[in-house]
Amino acid sequence: MVAANGQAAAYGDSLARILQHHGHDVQREYYVNDAGSQIARFGESVIARANGTEVPEGGYQGEYVVELAGEGMTLSGIRRVLQLEAQVKTLEAERDALRTAIASRDALLADRQRDQSRP
Repeated sequence: MVAANGQAAAYGDSLARILQHHGHDVQREYYVNDAGSQIARFGESVIARANGTEVPEGGYQGEYVVELAGEGMTLSGIRRVLQLEAQVKTLEAERDALRTAIASRDALLADRQRDQSRP
């Protein structure tokens, strides 16, 4: 498990608890990446609902699946959204790494300037 996955799970669960505490109807589902089979089940569930048929065994039953089906979401569209989400997470991680590197560089330069200004 990647640390970010654990953080996202904790964040999602905390958010669900807060919403529930304030009277919202909350449904939880957990995604486990097992080489794409979960994505396939999700896509098959949306497509089944779009076609007016039952969700396949092991598929997603949530109301949001019906909503996505009504919006004409296709399996390729779902995959594209998930790819874009993964790219965003990668870019965010790179941004954070750059910020850390810049902060380290700035601290090093400040130390050097301080050392050079001493007699």
